[in-house]
Amino acid sequence: MDQFFGVGSIISGYQETKDILKRTTYKYVEIDKDNEINEILEIGQSAKKDILIIDMCDKGDNFIKKLTGKFTVVSFDDTEGGARGSDLVINSLSDKPLKRDKYFFGTEYFIIRPEISEYNSRGKNILSHVKNLLICLGGSDPCSVNLMMIDWLEGLDFSGKIEWVLGPSVNDKDVIIERLKNLKLDIIPLIDYKDMGRLYFHADLCISAAGFSLYEMACAGLPALTICLYPHQIPTAKKFEEAGATHNLGYYKEIDVSDLKTTLVSFLGDKSQRNYMSRHGKNFVDGLGTERVMAQINKYL
Repeated sequence: MDQFFGVGSIISGYQETKDILKRTTYKYVEIDKDNEINEILEIGQSAKKDILIIDMCDKGDNFIKKLTGKFTVVSFDDTEGGARGSDLVINSLSDKPLKRDKYFFGTEYFIIRPEISEYNSRGKNILSHVKNLLICLGGSDPCSVNLMMIDWLEGLDFSGKIEWVLGPSVNDKDVIIERLKNLKLDIIPLIDYKDMGRLYFHADLCISAAGFSLYEMACAGLPALTICLYPHQIPTAKKFEEAGATHNLGYYKEIDVSDLKTTLVSFLGDKSQRNYMSRHGKNFVDGLGTERVMAQINKYL
């Protein structure tokens, strides 16, 4: 559970989150996951209700009701108690309205870091043939899809450059990098890379996991071939494909290697299709989600 409270954060568990926060100047409070409701209620002593922004899913109605008794609760991306009982609900992952007031949904409310959203308004050069291929399979890789991708790309005829991002929680990076050397391709491994906006803008095509990075790539106008690493990513990948922003390769366990290569080779030389995806991606995720969300939250300040 990650929750953002005032100018600080409340966290329980999630070592990766703690590691990230320790590298910043952000204040945070760690609570016991088994006693989280009571410990949250002990925080905040303002005369008026503090704003508690929660980013956790599937909490019960009673849990949210207790929080709204003390705080003005803003809930992100919940479909259960938070969606029904919070004072304000932001659900950028949903395409469906909810029968209640103060419920805002859809990609226009997706919060994107400014160092990425700035590229939405910049013209992206779409080349006749891909020269810079980006591979980004998520911040972690519990399914070892990076190693699978190496096998899948064996024998690929591509003369351009490949930038291969290995996220902060990807295990066995040394093994992956050693295996990359076996591919007869110009590959640059990028370890824990921070400036993703620059990568998105300068890449011509990306092979990507179907997580939150889809929103970022669409915003920057980067055409993408997406692979679903988890079943819950399948609807997201289909949504972006229907919007014209990506091409969905499917669930990783069901990937047909021959089809993957054929599709990739096709997109490498199809400027028209990549241009179509770039334009539709920028329209689908315009990078103004933070402004829209803050406009709603500011009404409670």
